[in-house]
Amino acid sequence: MQDSWSYGEPAPKRRSPPNVKLGKPLLLIGGAVLAAVLVFVMFQVVKGGAKAAGDNVRTQLSQVDIAGDRDAQSSARNAVIAAKVYFADNGSYSGLTAAGLAEIEPSLKYVDATQASADPQTVSVYGSSEGFGAAVLSGSGTCFWVHDSTVGVTTYGSGTPCTGRAAMAAVKPAW
Repeated sequence: MQDSWSYGEPAPKRRSPPNVKLGKPLLLIGGAVLAAVLVFVMFQVVKGGAKAAGDNVRTQLSQVDIAGDRDAQSSARNAVIAAKVYFADNGSYSGLTAAGLAEIEPSLKYVDATQASADPQTVSVYGSSEGFGAAVLSGSGTCFWVHDSTVGVTTYGSGTPCTGRAAMAAVKPAW
């Protein structure tokens, strides 16, 4: 019996795989695909943000128009109240002038029916034996009309020209 021990035959040397250089091109292709996906996602986010920003601007502009319309309508209503005071004192709207209304309600600027309203604080007025008409131009560009008849019926409308005389054509029960 032999006391020697051995590991046996050495294993044959492994052959190296052929020198294939796919690592770098695959890495470049993967990086390009990743970059393209990131750019696409970024464009989608920017596009969505731009749409939301545009919607926000449109909403704010709409609110500004609504506020401007309410301001003009308020001026027209205040002019009607002043005109009713004139009517109560005189029994008619005949003889009503811009200067006369300014004495009753000085917070607004009044112009006679030959001039158009130019802003929400300027009221074009017309008085006759048939009634009173007031027109006020809103910041949104809408001209609001109000007509108060001698029998106490108040009607509303909008249109052009933005004059008190034209406002006599208002026939709606509300704006």
